[in-house]
Amino acid sequence: MIEEDTGLVDGRLISATKEIVFDPEHSRFMVNTPYCGYFSGAPQEMIRLSDAVSVQVKNERMTLALLPKRGGTLEDAKEYVLTAMGNTGMDETTFTPGMEMMGITFTNVALHGKLYADTLEGTICVKAKEAYLTALDTYGNPIREIAGEQTTDGVVFSLDGNVPSVNYVLTISQTA
Repeated sequence: MIEEDTGLVDGRLISATKEIVFDPEHSRFMVNTPYCGYFSGAPQEMIRLSDAVSVQVKNERMTLALLPKRGGTLEDAKEYVLTAMGNTGMDETTFTPGMEMMGITFTNVALHGKLYADTLEGTICVKAKEAYLTALDTYGNPIREIAGEQTTDGVVFSLDGNVPSVNYVLTISQTA
């Protein structure tokens, strides 16, 4: 009833359309449709978010989402919203044994300190002759332009985790 390379294949659960892949053995979940690219989990060598955009991640865990900024398909878009976020939390949070009820000990969580989000360390690779990357603040306002390097394969943006942003606008002005 389903194609041979869908369903449970080598420990991965692959949807009938091949757009959704769940790989619990390698701690990965991926979605690739004409309308969005998504990855969450332990990064692999190169994460493909669309035909034009791939990300190489150095972080231990990362969630990546690529969406056309104005709707439509990834292939037709020239502007994208890219979200790249690692582990999140509060830097002084404590976990201690709490009260016991009916033989079950609950965990007491004290949320203290500053909120944090692990930011992307790695490279964003764009198959284009010309592309621009803008880091956004939490309200969607531009905070920094990130310079790209032209290579034979396209434009590469290197991120070292020091840009205080998890959201970006990626603009492709000339396709490859």
